[in-house]
Formats: sequence, C-alpha cells, structure tokens
Amino acid sequence: KLYSVFARVRRPVRKHITFRSSPLVEASDIRCAHFTMLPKIFEDAGIEITPWWELESWMYLTQQGDLYSEVVKDTNIPRDAIKPTFQSFFSIKNENADIYGGKEKDCSNRLILCRWFKRNYPNIFKALLDWHNNQPFKIKRAANRVESKIMNSICDELRALGLHPFRLHDAIYLPQNEIDEVPFNINERVHNYINTRNPMHSKCA
Repeated sequence: KLYSVFARVRRPVRKHITFRSSPLVEASDIRCAHFTMLPKIFEDAGIEITPWWELESWMYLTQQGDLYSEVVKDTNIPRDAIKPTFQSFFSIKNENADIYGGKEKDCSNRLILCRWFKRNYPNIFKALLDWHNNQPFKIKRAANRVESKIMNSICDELRALGLHPFRLHDAIYLPQNEIDEVPFNINERVHNYINTRNPMHSKCA
C-alpha cells in the first residue's frame, strides 16, 4: 500500500492545505469503512454468509445506521474506546487471546465486542474468526484492496469530470470550489459498489 505526501500530513495541518488557492475539504468519508465493506470483502473471497437476513441486517446497520453507536448502546464499552476496540477486533483470530499484534493489551472491551457479535451477527463473527485459517492473506490486506478498488474508481470518475480529488484511505478530499460540481453522492456510490451483485442490495441501498 503506497502513501502519498498528503496521506502523511497530520489532520490539524491538513485543513490548511490548498489546491490552486482553494482549501481542500472532505467530500466523503465512509464510517467504519472496513466493517462497512465486509460484504464485498467476503464476496471477493468466495465466503457466503447465511442466512441472508443476517448480512442484510449488517448492511443496513453499517450503511444506514451507526455501528459504533449501536454497540455503545448495547454494551458498556465507553464511546472513546469503541474505535480502537473495533480496530483490534478486525484481525481477530482467537476470541480468548490476550495477545494482539505481539503486544499485551487490555482485551476486556474486545471480549465484550466478541459477545456482542456472537449474539447479533454470529455467522459474520465466525467468518472473521475463520479468515486466517482459510485465506492465504490477512483480512486487512483484502480490506485495503477492496477500499482501493472502490475509492480509486470514484476518483477516476471525478477526474474524468475535470475535478481534482485527493484520496486518503476511505476518504476523498476536493478543493472547496469543486464540491458543488460533483453530480452524485459519493457515499451512496460507495454503498452501491458494496451492494453490487448482492441479492439483498435493493433492500439495503
């Protein structure tokens, strides 16, 4: 994965960057991006989640709802701890492991999140646990690949319109004076890509 100079600029400094004298502003940012993209990640890897209603519910929550808020509401994980908890959970191999990434960490919140997934999305949870036993590469690599396919195709489309997008992972920045020239909703375009070829996409889009 290659990182541009723009990607290495810290957020407080980023707001001062301009392009042709126009400030760069965030035109799109997908919440919980890798988790939102899970249906496409599984589909590309040939993993089928059954029953379909579980995947349909997941797509609705991540695209139309707020995944982090839903978990905070249903558990006692503090709001300021929810994002790092999800980040460590994404590559989980063993729900009872005390070691993640070679470093000791407090895994109590991660265990709470495991229980939440088992209760609400047991088959998605199992697919995440099984990933590293059945796939030749890490799930984060697969997620980055899907993310690049989606965001790069949208950036190509914007450039074809004469605009000047800057991609930062799952976010797209544009010069402020070009924002109103985008003829489509970027977040909806991302969701449509995730839902393509999925039989439930018409209900979740």
